This record gives sequence, C-alpha cells and structure tokens, in this order.
Amino acid sequence: MLRKLDSAQQFVKQRTISCRRNGVEDRISALPDDLVVRILSLVPTKDAVATMILSKRWRSIWTMVPLLEYREIKDVTHKTKFLGGLLGRLFGKRKRPRSIWLFLNESLGLHKAPILERLDIELGPHCPVDANVGKWITNAVDRTVRELGFQLMWSAGPISLPKSLYTCDTLVYLRLSNKVFVDVSSPVCLPSLKRLHLVFVVYKDEDSVVRLLSSCPILEYLYVVRRHNQDNVTKFSVNVPSLESLTYCNVKPKLVGEEDVEDIGGSLVIDSENLKEFAIADTSTNSCSIENKPRLGKAVIYYYWYPDDKGLLKSEVFPITFKQPNDVPLCLSTKLASGKNIEERAKRTKY
Repeated sequence: MLRKLDSAQQFVKQRTISCRRNGVEDRISALPDDLVVRILSLVPTKDAVATMILSKRWRSIWTMVPLLEYREIKDVTHKTKFLGGLLGRLFGKRKRPRSIWLFLNESLGLHKAPILERLDIELGPHCPVDANVGKWITNAVDRTVRELGFQLMWSAGPISLPKSLYTCDTLVYLRLSNKVFVDVSSPVCLPSLKRLHLVFVVYKDEDSVVRLLSSCPILEYLYVVRRHNQDNVTKFSVNVPSLESLTYCNVKPKLVGEEDVEDIGGSLVIDSENLKEFAIADTSTNSCSIENKPRLGKAVIYYYWYPDDKGLLKSEVFPITFKQPNDVPLCLSTKLASGKNIEERAKRTKY
C-alpha cells in the first residue's frame, strides 16, 4: 500500500511538473471543490480518503463527501495490508487491522460534511467488542442523515442503538441487520421514513415492533427477515396504513439428521389497506392473517419441502387466511394481477 501511495504522489508531482513545462493546464487541479466532492462521492470511501495525500489542497476535500460506505474486510491478506498502509500514512496508526473499524473510527473523526446523504456501515466478527459504534450513529443523526445502513456481526451480543435514531426526522431509508437490539420502549417518530429493512435483528418485545412500525406514517416498503423463535417475538404485527410493499421471511433452518425443534407457534398479522405487493416465505408452521381490504396487485407465497428421517420429502405449507371473507372474491378478482405459490426443496447438507 505504501508503494501505491508513494507511486500516486510521484505520479501527481511528475504530472504537475510536466504540465508546467509544456504549458498544459492541470484540469483536475482547476476543478472547483464542489465538483471534486461530487466525483469523490462516486468512488469507494477508502479511495476517497486516500486522495488526501496528493497535495495540501486535497487534504480536506474528501471530508466534505456526503456519501460514505464502510464494508468489512473480506480478503484479510490483501485488504489488511492495504488499510494498514493507509492508516499508517494518513493517521499514524502503525498496525495491520483485521477489521474496518479502526479505519472507520479514524476517518469519521476527520469528516466535516454538515449533511450526510448516506452512511453504510458493515462490521464483521473481527470488530473489537469494545468499539463504540453507537457514537457514529448519533453523529450521523446529528448531521441529518437520509440513508443509513448498519450491519453488525461481531462476536459479542446484540447492542441497542441510540434513542435519537428512532426520532430522526430526515431518515428516508433505514437498514438494520444482525447484532442489533431493537428497543423501542416509548413512542417514537420517523416522519420521513419510506423504506425499512430489518434483517435478523432481535427485538426487546412485541411492543417494540408495534411502536417502531407505527412511528412511520409514510412507510411504503418493509423488508423483514427473522430467525424463527430467536427474536423475542411470537406475534409479528404489521399495522401500517401507508404500506404498499411487504417482503417477509421467517427462517427456520433444518439440516439432514437434525432433530426438529419444538415449534412454539406464532403468527404474522397484516393490516395495511394500501398493500399492493407482498412476498412471504415462512419455513415454520406459523400462521398469517391479512385484515382489512388490501389492494393487492401481486402476491408470492413460498412453501418448503423437507427430507424426513427416511429420506422422503414432506411438505409444510405456510397457512394464510384472509379476514372478512366476503371481500376475498372481490379482492382477488378485481385487484390481484398475479399470484404464485412457489415450492422450495431443502438442500441436503453434509459435513
């Protein structure tokens, strides 16, 4: 990485000298700062940060970029060397990190943009368990973030995010994933939120689900993925009048030779009169009921086949019922444009 950084510096110096000698205008240096910021918004964050070594003028330009993305290190041998060199050259941190956290923490500490359009954070199993990840969520909220994605897969347990997140009036898109503890103990409000993704999060209780969803008066799209019986919720209620599209997956992994875990039962209750599309995949025996009069244009229902102890396939069909049965023929005949039942076969897994 240091060689790459040195090469970049040498290239810029040589190009500048060459331009001066030949009387050629250095068009990149002539661009206004706001245009350079727009250009840097289109490249990966680590590359945008690396431009601060090019010259004195470039040291602070990247700090105004309103779109930031921090993806966890996947290729440990290559990217740790890259980030290690970057941290050493830019921040004086002479160590090779196994997680993106150190780079994230150092670079966000220098970032100065008053408004964040998007912040996307992905932290993996090597993230230090004492990392104060919540402070950067608070920082993003204070800077009127519009799109926020947060995925935490460290070795510690789920964490609660700052309460200010659930009262952010600028959020349009929110994605929470994995080791996140959704604790909504009091009424909250997300007046601008239109898209919400909740993937393998843990809820404090069923009331937290209800309060969170009811705090989104203009929510249009909801994407939910659950681990069956592992998120403290038995009855998952979706009562969002503005909702137009719902994707719901309740995952209950089953492997060949694995004994069935007792199903404690559960349900999905949908009460969204403006619902136009929904896709549901549930590998448990939970039930689903749809209340009110949804304006369905498309529905996809998945059900699964599993191999039993004798190697034979058995079906668990996801039960779904409509409330107010008198309205079902009208709904299906005049509103529903397409509907599918899709069966999936569980793959045999060998170790």
